[in-house]
Amino acid sequence: MVRAVRNEQQKFNIPEIGFLWDSGEAINFPLSSDFAGETIRRDNPNLPLAKQTYNDIRMFHGTSPAGKASIQNYGFLLDQKTFGAMDRLIQIRGRNQILPGAEQQANNAHHLTVQRNVARQYAGAAGQGRAVVRTLINNRQATGVFPDPFSRAGSGALITEQDIPASSVLGSKAFQSGQGSREFRAALRARRASVSESQARRLLNQVQSDSEDDFF
Repeated sequence: MVRAVRNEQQKFNIPEIGFLWDSGEAINFPLSSDFAGETIRRDNPNLPLAKQTYNDIRMFHGTSPAGKASIQNYGFLLDQKTFGAMDRLIQIRGRNQILPGAEQQANNAHHLTVQRNVARQYAGAAGQGRAVVRTLINNRQATGVFPDPFSRAGSGALITEQDIPASSVLGSKAFQSGQGSREFRAALRARRASVSESQARRLLNQVQSDSEDDFF
């Protein structure tokens, strides 16, 4: 006799189900991706909304590995800014080649973009290695985010003169740090999804794209 059992470790998160023979030998039979997907959606009814919300509020910032570590630990802090892309550009081309006001803005604003490829282009511009940081901003108006007047049209480049706390900066998905979960929960609640902070944390970990391998 064959007895079907649920694989508690997998929790149907992959399209497989285990059948346990009386002898104790387990074998796997593949299930359709539709069945697996429907199971995941049934267990996580907020997952589709979580994916859309993540894509709506996630922003990128290109920096160096050291800059990334600092931002993840302390957030975006204007008084902690060090040698960056603008300084490097002035060093190479000279200050007279910089548009009026651009240097002042670079020193007094945090630069973000909604496009990862743009962040990758800026990453390492200071000549100190390349890295990309992701941050969640639920309310752009409240955070003072507006288009960067010195960036080309269509680049999705944005700036804010307000600091962004570390709690809104995503850590590595692999470590499940919980960073960003409070901001993510606020965004979900603004979209009429009633979730606890622990639920928001789990949903964020499921939908979060990671930044650890952006250059591999």
